[in-house]
Amino acid sequence: MIQRQTRLVLRLLWALPCSAVGALLGLLVVFLGGSLGRADHTIEFALAHSHALVPDWAARFRFAGITFGHVIVGQSHEDLAAGQMSLSWQSLRRGSDQANTSMSGGAHGCC
Repeated sequence: MIQRQTRLVLRLLWALPCSAVGALLGLLVVFLGGSLGRADHTIEFALAHSHALVPDWAARFRFAGITFGHVIVGQSHEDLAAGQMSLSWQSLRRGSDQANTSMSGGAHGCC
């Protein structure tokens, strides 16, 4: 049990620099009227709850969400939930080393 908690803390610390970048971008999303949520060990920031409510300027981006460490910034919580499903499937196919993958756009990135 202690080893499991230690591994969790180490993973969180390892991703902390990228998570900090994501948190800053997430605060900008909240400032623009978005909201935040939590899924497992990640914090999700989104501009809207459903894709239909995403502002036009944000809908022009070629991706629905992007991961920064343990923070996910996206257009809508609906898109992020759909991305979780495809991201889980990708993790099963490719292995869990693909930590920084954007969702629904095909672009990949790391901070």
